[in-house]
Amino acid sequence: MEAAFLFFFVRRFSPKAREQAKSPRKVYAVDTGLANVVGTRLSRNDGAALENFIYLELAKRAVFDPRMQVHHWKDERQKEVDFLVQAPSEQPALIQACWSREAPRTREREVSALLGAMEALGTASGLVITSEEDATEERCGRTIRFVPAWKWASGVPLE
Repeated sequence: MEAAFLFFFVRRFSPKAREQAKSPRKVYAVDTGLANVVGTRLSRNDGAALENFIYLELAKRAVFDPRMQVHHWKDERQKEVDFLVQAPSEQPALIQACWSREAPRTREREVSALLGAMEALGTASGLVITSEEDATEERCGRTIRFVPAWKWASGVPLE
């Protein structure tokens, strides 16, 4: 199914090639409808659909910049950042997908994982793509930008 471009697999980021190859991969579908039919979930999951949408947009952008690599990031405590986007000799971009941050537990989970990755990789900023929130937060000397998916995908300047 990967060869037919129905599903795409994203490796976990690691500076060691062997560790990347051994780690579990995340899977994304070329069509969210296909993912809903093939998947085993009984209820709607807007967050997963948003994450799939972000991956497809990143894959499209990678066509125009073949140097771009898309990974996911996970630390030893299993905190995960959905996307680590990197081109050679550039700072990695860290992107979280989060449909809504209304629940305090969800908000803290998404932000703490992003802050951990930012610290581990030495980046000063991260991005959380949401359904509609547009805001900026400063935490621990780092900047987290919350952007609606439509704005991010349309190329509207984020500043």
